[in-house]
Amino acid sequence: MKKRKILIIEDYKDFQEALKVQLENDGFDVITADDGYEGYEAAKQQRPDLIITDVVIPAVDGFHVSRLLKSDMYLKNTPIIMMSGLKKDKADTERAINTCAADAYLFKPFKHQELSKIIEQLMPKKRS
Repeated sequence: MKKRKILIIEDYKDFQEALKVQLENDGFDVITADDGYEGYEAAKQQRPDLIITDVVIPAVDGFHVSRLLKSDMYLKNTPIIMMSGLKKDKADTERAINTCAADAYLFKPFKHQELSKIIEQLMPKKRS
């Protein structure tokens, strides 16, 4: 059985690496990208089962990336988790979920168990 694949779009290398290691330890194949355009291109090429993107990333922000992903016929059903280290802002959460079609929104720092629970809810058990 193929490992399920997660794409992380995050420019802060230490956080990106820590998240990657945690998800690999959970049994996922993890791809990383440092900015919005790189993330979008990686998603088109790799077709991940789930995407985790920071809101504040270089090139294009996480809101724009999520709109690009949801407008792509091959990626539109891929679950997206947006995350932000900015202050907990209800407006950003609503924007992420309603405008950008993100499936979940997390505020940094978050516990790995919190992320794992969301991934479990969003990601199908088998690749289609």
